[in-house]
Amino acid sequence: MNNLMHLLNYCSTTQRLSLTFVGDVLLHKQLQQQGYKQGFVSLWKEAVRFLQEADIAVANLEGPVAVGITRSGRQVDDPGPVFDDIVYTSYPMFNYHPSLLADLKVSGVDLVSTANNHSLDRFSIGADKTIEALKSAGHAYTGTIQKGAPRQFTTVLPTKLGPFAFISCSFSTNGIIDKHNQVLMCYDDKSELLNEVRKLGVDPKIACIIVLTHWGVEYQYRPAAKEVALSNELAAAGATAVVGKHSYVIQP
Repeated sequence: MNNLMHLLNYCSTTQRLSLTFVGDVLLHKQLQQQGYKQGFVSLWKEAVRFLQEADIAVANLEGPVAVGITRSGRQVDDPGPVFDDIVYTSYPMFNYHPSLLADLKVSGVDLVSTANNHSLDRFSIGADKTIEALKSAGHAYTGTIQKGAPRQFTTVLPTKLGPFAFISCSFSTNGIIDKHNQVLMCYDDKSELLNEVRKLGVDPKIACIIVLTHWGVEYQYRPAAKEVALSNELAAAGATAVVGKHSYVIQP
């Protein structure tokens, strides 16, 4: 009830905040080739105004940004912003040059989710390097942590309505074992996820809680029963909204 009253208090004001969510920034070979030659903004230029006009724009960064790391997790000399199919690669194990992050930022993206089934495409070192690249680019993120870091997955952004909390989780890492527990999992870590939402829900300083869930079956227009069930649990725990990704199509 405290969380509900808190939200009603914010809704009673004349101030409004707009949030824009885009799906998976998942770049196959041809898209990477164009991005490195023409800039990644060329891939989504029609959407830039919608991203820039939002108070907060959120995207799912699907794949590592791991400088100089090959598919096997080996460190080599970095080739620079080019699709070489050794360091910077496409399906089934993606990896992108940090220039992608600069183009997301200039396009208006304020926060990226890093929890998805491609989070560990460059293994633990890739997750670490992705976070390093995000920090270097000044990007807020949620969903993964660096090896050995405390399990703190919530990112809070200041807004004119008060602090907004974002949490991201994934249903899978494509069979790559998360040896160092760096990815928050929607189902395997469900108790941890729900407890975090509950904790935020009773914090009077938090104005809004957004849970970004990477789950489902690609190209299915209906969510699965287990997704609906967890969404309801998250809402009951205090989440303001549950925003799914991964399906590549619009779901209710």
